[in-house]
Amino acid sequence: MNTLILLHARRGQGLVEYAMIIALIAIVCIAAMTSVSGVMGGNWQKITTQLGIAFNP
Repeated sequence: MNTLILLHARRGQGLVEYAMIIALIAIVCIAAMTSVSGVMGGNWQKITTQLGIAFNP
């Protein structure tokens, strides 16, 4: 009976480890998108300004 409990505990441990890895990846992705969004916003503004100048001389 102890072997069955130990096997179940190991499966649960693996699941928790995978959940922690996924959470860490999600946090890194959110941080990267947050830091890049300011730069991209400025670039989009430059693009729209240049397109406005090009199409409305």
